[in-house]
Formats: sequence, C-alpha cells, structure tokens
Amino acid sequence: MEKYLDESINFLEKLVSFKSIKDEPVDGGPFGLENKKALEYALSMFEYIGAKTKNLDGFVGYADFFPDEYNSEEIFGILIHLDVVPVDNNWNTDPFTLTEKDGKLFGRGTIDDKGPLSAIYIAFKKLLDEGLKIKNPVRFILGCDEESGWGCINHYKKHEKFPVFGIAPDASFPVINYEKGILNFKIAIPKPEEIIKIEGGDRSNIVAPKCSAILKNKLGLSLYYKKLDNHYLYEIKGKSAHASTPDLGINAIVKMLLYLSHKHIELKPILDLIAAFQYITNNEYEKSDYFDVKLTNNLGKVSSDDNNIYFTFDIRYPKEISPNEILSVAKNKGDVLEDSIVIKEPLFVDPDNFLVKSLLTAYEKVTNKKGEPLAIGGGTYARALPLAVSFGPNFEGDEEVAHMANEYITIENLERCIEIYYLALKEILF
Repeated sequence: MEKYLDESINFLEKLVSFKSIKDEPVDGGPFGLENKKALEYALSMFEYIGAKTKNLDGFVGYADFFPDEYNSEEIFGILIHLDVVPVDNNWNTDPFTLTEKDGKLFGRGTIDDKGPLSAIYIAFKKLLDEGLKIKNPVRFILGCDEESGWGCINHYKKHEKFPVFGIAPDASFPVINYEKGILNFKIAIPKPEEIIKIEGGDRSNIVAPKCSAILKNKLGLSLYYKKLDNHYLYEIKGKSAHASTPDLGINAIVKMLLYLSHKHIELKPILDLIAAFQYITNNEYEKSDYFDVKLTNNLGKVSSDDNNIYFTFDIRYPKEISPNEILSVAKNKGDVLEDSIVIKEPLFVDPDNFLVKSLLTAYEKVTNKKGEPLAIGGGTYARALPLAVSFGPNFEGDEEVAHMANEYITIENLERCIEIYYLALKEILF
C-alpha cells in the first residue's frame, strides 16, 4: 500500500497547486483559468490509466471505464469536484502548496474535494494494476462549480445522461444517506441614512470571516475604527466555517449587526429573522421521522447600494420542513428577492438499499467498526443522480476543516480512504 499512498500524495500535491477558486471566464474555462487547468490535468491522469475522457467545454469532464458489453442502465457514477472555496489570511502555510506537518497534509481542497479524488483514483488504479477486469461500467464525473452554483452539473445535464446510481466522496464515513435541503435567498431592507456602505462575507455557504462598515458618525462604542476624511470605517473579523455547521465558525456579519443595531434599529428585522430561524432549530421539528436533524442558518454575505442593504442566507433544512415555510418567515422581515431563491431538495436513500449496505461493508472491513448511515447539512453531487449517497472522506471524530483556514487531511486517513474505496469499488465494479 505504501507505493499507492505515495502516488496518491503526489497526485494530491499537483491538484492542490491549482488555485481553482471560481474566477473570471477564459476561453475554454467558464470558471477561470485555474479550474480549466485542474480539469485538463485530472482528465489526463484518467487517460493515463486507460479511460476514455471528454471535456464538456470546461464546465465539467468525465472519464469512462466500460467493459466490452454493458447495460447503459447500470453505469455507476463517481462524482467529484475540482473547485475550492476562497482562502483568507488565517492560513499558517501557503494554501496552494501541499505541506506535510505532524502527519497532516495541509492545503486548500485536501479534504474538500481533491484529497478524496486522489484517494479514489489511486484505489481504482490499484484494482487495474492487479489485472482485475471491470464487469460493470463506471463514469468518473469531474465538476468545476460545485462550491458556487452547480453550473457544471447543469451543463452536464444538457449534454449527457447521468449514471443511474453512484457515490460522491465529499462528506463523511460510514455513509451519508440523508442530506438536508438547501435554501439560498437574498433579502433587502432600507439602508439607514448614516450607513454609507456595508459589505462582508465571501459566499453564502461560508460563515463570514470579515465584515466592514463605513459610517457618517461614530458608534459611541468601545470598538476600534479608522478615520476616513469625514467618515468612520469599522472592521470586524470572524472565523470561517462551512454553512452546514455554522456553530463551528464566528460570523463577522452578525457581530457587526449586533454593534450597529445599538444605534440603527432599522437593522433589527434581520437579527429578528436570525432569532426566528434559531427558534425553529431549537423548538420546532427537533426530531425528524428518521434522524435527529435540525435546521441551520448562515448569513453568508452582506452588501449595499445607495438605497438598500442586501443579506444572503444559506439555510439547511430537514425533509419535514417546506422551503416555502422558511421563506414566509423571511418575507415578514424584509423584501425577499424572488430571482435570488435557489432550492435544492433533501436527499434520502433507504438504509436497507443495496448501495448503502455495500459501502458500509467496505467501511467496516477496514475500520473494524460497526457503521450506521448518517445525515448531514452539506449538499453534495449525490443529489444529481437518481440513486446516490456521499461516502467519505471524513471519519468519526475528525476535526471539521472543510472551508476553513489550514484545511488538511491526515496521511493515516488518506491511506484508510484508499483502502475503503478499493474494497467498495472492487465489490461494485469488478
């Protein structure tokens, strides 16, 4: 296994070197040059081990391994993304240089989702190296816009048919058969006259690590500010985290609103809205019919113009709650912009399904632990297929580092991922 672990780390090192954050389009790269380069490189690696590949205009690509005879209704999909979220100034190392320290591999994408790609690629390569003949067709689908708007998946849908079943190695072990629904929307309220400008956050699916406001007058609080001619600049820092686990972060926008609302009560409806969501989380729908699954909310972005302030929310909700119910709460607090509303329905696969059982068997053989299906607030490519679940790479008890500064995967866990994916793919495909 040592040989294959080394190959996986080398592959990961190259993948991390691509700064594949969504960027301005280039020729053949709708999500920026670095995403284009990452996709071309990944496809070349699959070609090296015998895949037939296709690049769909830089949005997404795929690599096929089909036996001579196969049923197109039995194609197994493995869906992975190459794009990553932005980085902040809290990194201790270069986020785009894979850095090993204390048994950990640091770099943006090491856990989400480039590390899993390097693991499952090497696991599949090992099966081929052993001379095993593939019996069931498999398609690796590599997207470049999972972290933003799923433009990659939407483009794929226009040109190709999705596999019937599969996995997305983009969450946790033992296996994720329940993903909460995701609701994104933007709400506007009138901008108080004394606030010249307010902005903060990177994306709706990240807990805002920073927020700034330019005011006509001082707040009168013991809060540091910078004098700008006749105006005052206030800056707040937070801690980024994934929107599905907002309690792991510190939301700089919310902190700023708490300060500003002392003087500007016009902002109180947004704080009331957050409190209303929190009430749903703590008091309503506390238990779903199958898992203990609660609603979470993240105020991910804020911006302003001459007249309004715009707040972008990311809500993760259990399958028992209707997104319209959530929107009705928001519409009581401000103007919800209809064209900003994006809904991704919850995913749920019966735990007795053959796919869930096959994956749990592979997990249990490697870890010697009993595996049970789990629910998450994150949204993965698994939602794109008629029947799919997310599978790895996080293990129980792991620190949550996706979307955070100093993201990493341990070398031990990378090796365990290879072993689990090896057994799972062997069972399903060979």
